[in-house]
Amino acid sequence: YIGGGHVDRSIEIEEKVADFLAWFVAEGSSKESGDIALTLNRHSDPVDEIRKIIHKMGFETYVIDKGKAIDVGFKSHMLARWLRKNVGTLAKNKRIPKEIFESPHDIRLRFLRTYFKGDGNVAEDNVGAKTASEDLWYDLTYLLISVGIIPSTGSGISKTHTIFNGTIIKGTRYYAIRVCG
Repeated sequence: YIGGGHVDRSIEIEEKVADFLAWFVAEGSSKESGDIALTLNRHSDPVDEIRKIIHKMGFETYVIDKGKAIDVGFKSHMLARWLRKNVGTLAKNKRIPKEIFESPHDIRLRFLRTYFKGDGNVAEDNVGAKTASEDLWYDLTYLLISVGIIPSTGSGISKTHTIFNGTIIKGTRYYAIRVCG
């Protein structure tokens, strides 16, 4: 909580927290200094909506303009530690925190909708996302199935790559997930 201290019990995830966690999984980073930032596309991400979510959680935000991207950030040592431990720090090690899996159906759906707004592509008849994290890929698949949605999944290597003795030199492995209908 904002006042500091240690919380040993599980918390019930509210809508604003589910929204924040989804945006963080999609676009976030946290540092040991307590800085938490979401790197957003200024043209497609709802920057003001995300700032309101963070304000509703009780934090003041700052904005750093990076041209095509904007960092929306705030400071919380306790939350930054929790995010690093339960969500991950880099794109390749991100995962969905267990509290989302333990939440009611409507909260899990809300998390998924917000995540796909942040890190996916939403078309008229399908929704999809690519991630560098195999753990997140499995988590998304399981979470979708837990709300009654069967996704299609796959993996590959980004277009720019060289393979030398079975090792990827350039390019990265990605994991894709898509839901149609």
